[in-house]
Amino acid sequence: MTKAFEKLVLETQTSLHQLFLKKADKNPNSTVMIQSANIPWSWVAIHVAKMLIEYPTGLTNVVLLAMLEVQWEKAFLRKFKGFDSDFGTIQAVYDSISAETFLLETTVVDWEPIPAANTFRLTVTDDQIRQMDLMMHPKFTSWISNNNFFKNRKLRMICPPKANMPVQDPNLPRRSRIALIPPTDLLLIMLTQSDKAFVEGHFTKIKDVHSLSDYNVWLKIIHVEEHKHERKKKTDIYLADMSSDTLPVILTLFDEQIQLASIFRRNDYMGLYRPQYVNAGPQPMNPSGIVLHYSNDTVIFLMPESEAQAAGLAKTNLSSYIQSQGTINSSNSTKKEILQRDEEGFMDCSNYIPRIYVSDLVHCMLNVTLLGKVVGLAKNNPFYKDGKRMDRYALRIADTTGIMDITLWEEAGHDSRKLRVGQYVLLEQLTTSDMQLNGLQKVWYVNGSVICGTKVYNISTITSLLTSSSFRMPMPLWHAKEAKSDHFQIEATIVGWELHTFINRQKVIHDSNQSQDLDTMPTQCIVSAAHTTCLLPLSSSILECEFCGYPVNNETIHVFRPRSSDASEDKGWIEWVLDDGTSTCHAFGGEETLLNITAYNYSKLTQKTQIHMLNDLIGMSVLCSLTDTNSSGCYRIEQVAFVEPTLKECEDLLEKVSK
Repeated sequence: MTKAFEKLVLETQTSLHQLFLKKADKNPNSTVMIQSANIPWSWVAIHVAKMLIEYPTGLTNVVLLAMLEVQWEKAFLRKFKGFDSDFGTIQAVYDSISAETFLLETTVVDWEPIPAANTFRLTVTDDQIRQMDLMMHPKFTSWISNNNFFKNRKLRMICPPKANMPVQDPNLPRRSRIALIPPTDLLLIMLTQSDKAFVEGHFTKIKDVHSLSDYNVWLKIIHVEEHKHERKKKTDIYLADMSSDTLPVILTLFDEQIQLASIFRRNDYMGLYRPQYVNAGPQPMNPSGIVLHYSNDTVIFLMPESEAQAAGLAKTNLSSYIQSQGTINSSNSTKKEILQRDEEGFMDCSNYIPRIYVSDLVHCMLNVTLLGKVVGLAKNNPFYKDGKRMDRYALRIADTTGIMDITLWEEAGHDSRKLRVGQYVLLEQLTTSDMQLNGLQKVWYVNGSVICGTKVYNISTITSLLTSSSFRMPMPLWHAKEAKSDHFQIEATIVGWELHTFINRQKVIHDSNQSQDLDTMPTQCIVSAAHTTCLLPLSSSILECEFCGYPVNNETIHVFRPRSSDASEDKGWIEWVLDDGTSTCHAFGGEETLLNITAYNYSKLTQKTQIHMLNDLIGMSVLCSLTDTNSSGCYRIEQVAFVEPTLKECEDLLEKVSK
């Protein structure tokens, strides 16, 4: 299964690359089109996984490639324009009939003072050349009246619902034809490299601020972090000063202000004019203790990273940080790194083109995507901080270059609870920590959390890799055994089944040939209650799931038991005997799909009916993805689908029926 996924991702990345190179050939003067052909492996892998999960009944190469072409075109355009969210259009504001807001990037065309309100009315447009009027918040007045500062200036805003219902009729007066937007303070003023003198004249470093009333600083965005609060929503924007010896500060956005966070990109630069200053005191995540709030007087100016670098307004390298790396006592200290680090010493891997392997990992990496085999799982080991509990799950993954332990926090860890050892998993948006002292040696860790955007995709259980004839890669069973394949696909026939139970702690096996003499109700041992979140079987006396670390309460579901080495009288499982013509094997799992019935409903049937349903599967042809469990040649079925009959087989069947 994983080979099918790896092959599909690589072929899709190559096809997209060639596709966008052809587009670039049609626009030889466009360097942007050439850049668009460089598509990261991580982006392709994540979006291929999402598409396969979304279409479990199957896809074709052509459909998959067409959908990813459109998605990458949009994603690259967003990245090239310098924002991570889809900006709407002014036309959408006109078309809207509900009280909805829009994320817009507009250009100022003209402005007119409103003396009675001490403000201005701006006329703005976008790429679609449609115009609208924007009543400005009074805090922007001084900037608009400042000569021609706003001429052709770009604004990014959370646009509120229009205040009128314009009618597109050239005979009507302008106020009846043009949308009017009420004042909003959820607006950012964009700067370019030509605004260098403006920045140097209005903003300074934190250490050069002499009074809180004149707190106007030029900062770099280094991290955006969302928080949950009982009463308020909150997002913290971590900002770095231009000086290498100044600790980062935090800009906190509350409630509606949080919408602005979607406009901020890591490594962009922000001019903060008159934020509200709060000295919260040193905190573990904010050693400087400086917290800034977006108040009614605050104005934010934003400059993309590329513009800041061109203007010479970007942060200087942290020489002290670089020097400190030479003293690290670590086996990785001399490793050649795959990317250059930024001014804070971080390595952003979001645009790295090749696949990242375990051996590529070093400290202070961001946006890492890994594909590997789960070789170890640990139960929840909660971390307590200030009396608050944080769930912490560890898994160990391996690829062809090495093994790595990964810690998944909170919701990201919850997504991993249905993983099993031997399965292959794609992990998105991981981070590696800074160097930390562990005894006499400095070490670093790999972490994943929702704050970082971490998501877990179980590649082994993606049905579409099996149901799509374009993607599946079945192999002869004898070859899989000879090659000691740990995860593979086969097309085979079910030639029998075995019921494994324990009597006096000794294993007893009843097979399909003895089914007439079987006096045991199969579901007495093969069906069990399980915790809903992890699907691990529970005994009736357990009140807390040991793996999840939470009370079970009523969160239970009935499942078919997997193979177990626990020699208990009431535990057992079903093993299917599979034959593909080249060899035979035993495998467990897939009962609900094969029997087409839930474990609970199966348990309600009579013994005779249960056995009859098991016997009915003998002779059925199936496609399976199998994982080697190192259990004496017994495999785990990850996915199973019935083989669809060919046209010739359907014709032969109809011919037999008609006779």
